[in-house]
Amino acid sequence: MNFNPNFEEIGNAFIQHYYSKFDVQDPAARSSGLSDLYDPMNSYMTFEGVQVKGRDSILQKFAALPFRMIQRAITKTDCQPLPDGSILVAVIGQLKVVSFSF
Repeated sequence: MNFNPNFEEIGNAFIQHYYSKFDVQDPAARSSGLSDLYDPMNSYMTFEGVQVKGRDSILQKFAALPFRMIQRAITKTDCQPLPDGSILVAVIGQLKVVSFSF
């Protein structure tokens, strides 16, 4: 087993990095910024009961969302080291979407 002793620090840095890429208004810039953070085949995401698999499907789901801005209130983050040296990161909180109607 190869647990990463810095799992908490690395996990929290990842959370900050991820949301810095997500928190842009331009959907193309968001997709570009997040692209390298998802595996082409083995990434999964569930949003409001809809599950998508793979980088392209996840980025398409983000692009199809009917809002551009999100305000979030993160209430809890948990980082767990895994035996292969990777880190499982869970973020819990609330989202408030800002819709644009033109």
